[in-house]
Amino acid sequence: MRCECQEDHRQFCLRVWPFRKMHDLWYGGGGDEADDKNTEVDSYDENCTSQCDVVEPSLGQMLMQQAGLNRSVHSSISEDRHDLEAALSGTFCHDYSIQETLGQGTFGFVRRAKCLATGGNVVVKFVRTKKVPESGWCHIVGRPEPVPLEVEILSRVVGRSKFIIELQDFHVSKGFVSLVMEDFGSMDLFDFVDRVQSMEEPLARHIFAQILQGVEFLSENSILHRDIKDENVVINRSFACKLIDFGSAAYMLPEGELFDEFRGTKEYCSPEVWAGNRYSGPPQEMWALGVTLFTLLNTVNPFPVEDPPYQLTLDDLPETQPAALNDLLLGLLECEPTQRLTLEGAANNPWVADPIDASGFQWKELIG
Repeated sequence: MRCECQEDHRQFCLRVWPFRKMHDLWYGGGGDEADDKNTEVDSYDENCTSQCDVVEPSLGQMLMQQAGLNRSVHSSISEDRHDLEAALSGTFCHDYSIQETLGQGTFGFVRRAKCLATGGNVVVKFVRTKKVPESGWCHIVGRPEPVPLEVEILSRVVGRSKFIIELQDFHVSKGFVSLVMEDFGSMDLFDFVDRVQSMEEPLARHIFAQILQGVEFLSENSILHRDIKDENVVINRSFACKLIDFGSAAYMLPEGELFDEFRGTKEYCSPEVWAGNRYSGPPQEMWALGVTLFTLLNTVNPFPVEDPPYQLTLDDLPETQPAALNDLLLGLLECEPTQRLTLEGAANNPWVADPIDASGFQWKELIG
């Protein structure tokens, strides 16, 4: 069930969906979807009529008011039979045999499927077309009908980076777009961190370096992921990682232009976005990388969910951590966006640049 609360003022409009997003449910599980939230902050026309009695002066205060709703847990909801019939109409069912449900969200669901031509397994993300915003559609060469921007972006980068999930096919049916992707990984990074609990620093470095390389590749192609977090990284038994879920992705804006909407997850939201300011995309990506790295190392978010983010200091970090790692964390989680560490600076950090041989780690020893 979708629960929506919309609060408007002259700058921003906050919509809240309390469920773990469908693409975060890549591998399914059990939980209470009412503990989850994703936020979308859209530019607001001052002639728009308020749909709530409560008016908030800033995005940060609105997010604080909704604190605790974005707990990242798995949903066990089954998709509606009529939705499944609609999603499988058209050409999709000619090429694929549907299998078990992997996840569910109000704007779609994820199923494993078998490719009838190859016999191989794939993961299919079924997106309800009515949930894609008007600005989220575009045209690609050879297709008469528009497709979601997520499809266009993944089509553009397919096969070009081992750190990005591969889109193998897509179909458009009545009411749904189905994204057929490689069946990669054993779990998402959220579950991996939860299972491992105390992760060795070299393994954290190996994982983070892969995420960083994926974001670097996107940046080189003028793409912003816009929802970097542990749940949007999948990891396999060889500890190889890939970024998933490009439903919030966008192209970088021309120099001097700023975003006036936030799409992503509250716990990874940078201070400038909390303050309700227009913001540049790359610094927000770097902040999200910093939160992800902190979570990898400590299993918890660096900031209380009820409060806006603040400037970390050395006193907030373990004394035993290497100086280069501390520099990396403090640089990524720098509150002033113009002073925040860049992708180049992060890649050149000695802690990141020190290579790790992942063969020394054993999946069964860590996960059981």
